[in-house]
Amino acid sequence: MAISVLRDFLLGYLCYGLINVVPQLKSPPDNVFDPDRPVKGLYARIRAVESNSGT
Repeated sequence: MAISVLRDFLLGYLCYGLINVVPQLKSPPDNVFDPDRPVKGLYARIRAVESNSGT
């Protein structure tokens, strides 16, 4: 009984850790090929796209 409870607790803990992962961006960071260059923030990219679209 005690082993079963412990096993269920550990498996539940592992599943919780896998389910509650923060979503990642699908595109790689800007500095993948040039690690010395700082990464631009997400909002900087959105503003750049909006300013280029002319809206």
